[in-house]
Amino acid sequence: MLKDSKHIPRVTVLMPVYNGERFLREAIDSILAQSFTDFELLIINDGSTDGSAGIIESYGDPRIRLVHNERNLGLVATLNRGIDLARGEYLARMDADDVSLPERLERQVTYLDAHPGVGVCAVRVALIGSEGEARGEWDMDRQTTSWQEIRACLPKSNCIAHPGVMARKDLLARYRYRAEQLHAEDYDLWLRLCADGHKIGKIAEPLLRYRVHDESVTVKSRGAVAPMRSLLRVKGRYLLHRRGRAVFNLFDWRVAVQLMGDLVIYAGMLAKRQVPAAEREDHHQPGALAGFDLILFTDSFPFGSKEPFLETELEYLARRFEKILVIPFSAPAGEAARPLPGNVAFTEPLWSFGGGGFGKVLRGVFNRSPLWPHLREFVEKRVYASPRRFSLWGYSLLVARYLCAHKGLRELLAANRDALLYFYWGSNGAWTVPCIRRRNREARIVTRFHGVDLYAYRQDNAGYLPLQEAVLTDSTRAVFVCDDGLQYARRTVAPSVFNGVLFRMGVADRGMSRASGDGVFRIASCSRLVPLKRIQMIADALARLDFPVEWTHIGDGPLRPEIIELVGRLPKNVMARLLGQMPNREVGGFYAAHPVDLFVNVSESEGLPVSIMEALAAGIPVLATAVGGTSELVDDAVGRLLPAAIDGAFLAKEITAFRERYLAGGAELREAARRRWAERADAATVYDAFVAFLAGLAKRDGNGA
Repeated sequence: MLKDSKHIPRVTVLMPVYNGERFLREAIDSILAQSFTDFELLIINDGSTDGSAGIIESYGDPRIRLVHNERNLGLVATLNRGIDLARGEYLARMDADDVSLPERLERQVTYLDAHPGVGVCAVRVALIGSEGEARGEWDMDRQTTSWQEIRACLPKSNCIAHPGVMARKDLLARYRYRAEQLHAEDYDLWLRLCADGHKIGKIAEPLLRYRVHDESVTVKSRGAVAPMRSLLRVKGRYLLHRRGRAVFNLFDWRVAVQLMGDLVIYAGMLAKRQVPAAEREDHHQPGALAGFDLILFTDSFPFGSKEPFLETELEYLARRFEKILVIPFSAPAGEAARPLPGNVAFTEPLWSFGGGGFGKVLRGVFNRSPLWPHLREFVEKRVYASPRRFSLWGYSLLVARYLCAHKGLRELLAANRDALLYFYWGSNGAWTVPCIRRRNREARIVTRFHGVDLYAYRQDNAGYLPLQEAVLTDSTRAVFVCDDGLQYARRTVAPSVFNGVLFRMGVADRGMSRASGDGVFRIASCSRLVPLKRIQMIADALARLDFPVEWTHIGDGPLRPEIIELVGRLPKNVMARLLGQMPNREVGGFYAAHPVDLFVNVSESEGLPVSIMEALAAGIPVLATAVGGTSELVDDAVGRLLPAAIDGAFLAKEITAFRERYLAGGAELREAARRRWAERADAATVYDAFVAFLAGLAKRDGNGA
């Protein structure tokens, strides 16, 4: 048996083994008898408790390389470990109960050598039983031998026998197997490869005897999960994975269309009771809650750290409304709820009810909620013409129908028919507004629109956001945080039926910042570290300055490693501090306790940036790009409004020019910044007015009647 060898084989044959003693020796012998001999047989014993290890160790063939998992890791983890351990240029799969014909490896190596554009070479299989008896052919395998046939078939069903493939190892190392697709990890891999343009070839001759018996992985998985349900699950998880990577192409669209057809077939199975009734019931309903006069739908608040601005607004809401219920759409895993006023309760997130993602897909399709808003939009908005639009539309369809059919939510709304429904965002939970309106024509619904839920032209939206017009027109009033957003919606979303009103958000007074007095020019920024905010541009600009600068950034995000690297390359005259995520209340406190001379915001898109309001409240002048509603807060009186399309060099010149102006009249600029906050963004003023507006819609007067 192979211990150490300097020879690098052309092929690694990967064979995971878990309690496979019954057919293991026949499988190993079939590999050792191959006409192609430049291979290693990498056998990973995945914690077997039978005689498998002894059978493997009985061989003296130096091409066998035995590895033991310390415990049973499962098939997917073992396969991925095998990819990491494989030394060959090509990696061939083999199961511990199948039989490879002698020329299999030779034929596959020859094929891959001759077709450098092919990533995976499969073979046809002949089915055998427990005693080796012939069981016929796999029809789907026999009917798909060319790349064109394979690519056409995969959106419908798998047509590749996993134990018979040979692939380029570097390709498998990039894609690997996904644990969430257990029992369909191979089909998921073929879908991902095809979607990204990697070709799969097949030798049109049976070169593997594929065993079907009671102990086989295939039969075990089929016994545990109905074939149709398994097919729906793997396609649904595949599409969610693609959507999460922000990629969705024509192949994915074909998978999605086929999935819809599969769901129709599955619906027929449900109707015929071919699936147990328990699988169709929602076992996770929230308890009935009644007596609320305001129900606030959020994205994740009070869980996690998002929507920090709601903390201030909720204080004002709690003073006017007697009993408030907060219903978050979703929440980060393991995040605790933030403290709330005493008359405010909250539910668990809506999107956590009903179990896993596959259950949500089923409940989002098989219910009696109205389809017409989505069907109309599918045609009128030409959703079918763009894979990205189709992805957004399909996701909103599942979410809206899942929530509209949610028994607990229906009971809650029925028990609080007179409550004012306030949707803090125009997406996710708000996609239920058309459905709620049809169930309760007298419902009083307010939906607030910010930026990400409003501007369809933003990056990755393909000029489309789902159900905007339906949500806006079915709301009693639509509230916009900036005049730019209100005018945008009036022009492009619902010009004929418009019920919009402007109520800006606000920030509380946390105290004034102070100017630097030691010759160092201090700059602050506050945002998520994401591409949209262009924080890299600030670092680039600071690297071009020739005077002492101290830069403080508040906020965290996925670009933090990149920003840390940029900070490490800044010249000696620039000192930088990355403070990370900070609670909303503490941002103003930080400004009040530290000198800050300039606040910079170079985001490529905004609604009405609260971060700028916080700076103005502290009397800090602002340099910001003219995007969204920023121009409603920033002008030459309080700083400088910059073009949206700028780079680091341009920003450096603007900072330098502003510094000269600041040194000559900084006190006046700081006073003007503070006045701008008092006039347009003081929480006490804007939220008092907004809460009075909501109370009026709720048919409450100043005495609470």
